[in-house]
Amino acid sequence: AARGTVTGEALAALGVASTPPSTETRLENSRWVLAARPGKDGVAETDFRLEPEEVDVSSLKAGEVLVRVSTISIDAFIRTTLDEEAYHGATPLGGVLPALGLGTVVASASPTLRPGDAVAGMVGAQTLARVPDAMITKALTLPGVPPHASLGELGLTAGLTAWVG
Repeated sequence: AARGTVTGEALAALGVASTPPSTETRLENSRWVLAARPGKDGVAETDFRLEPEEVDVSSLKAGEVLVRVSTISIDAFIRTTLDEEAYHGATPLGGVLPALGLGTVVASASPTLRPGDAVAGMVGAQTLARVPDAMITKALTLPGVPPHASLGELGLTAGLTAWVG
């Protein structure tokens, strides 16, 4: 896996398997949330909490999709969202930590994305992401290039920034 990514194997350790689109109406989500703002000594493990959440698939609104997240990228920009006055917008206390990632649509109320579609975008540090279809895109596939490369060496926050600044 690319440096700074969390693979499907790591997510499987949280009880998330790579499965086909779900026909269940309620699914379990595991999500990393901001429990406390970092202090003047920096970020501490106690600033974060892993929480279970039940997601009602039938409650999707028009234009929303539910994505089973397979890979997330842990990027430096996340730190800039942890303070109350944050450069990239503040993550609220109890809010899911932001993370770019890859996944598969498991339920859809979108005219453009269907269950089974591979997607990329801001999915957050969680196993299931409920997102507006405008916030994600179909995943880029290039011959000979692993999908996670779009989060690392070919991605915006690591690859492009490292190359051009």
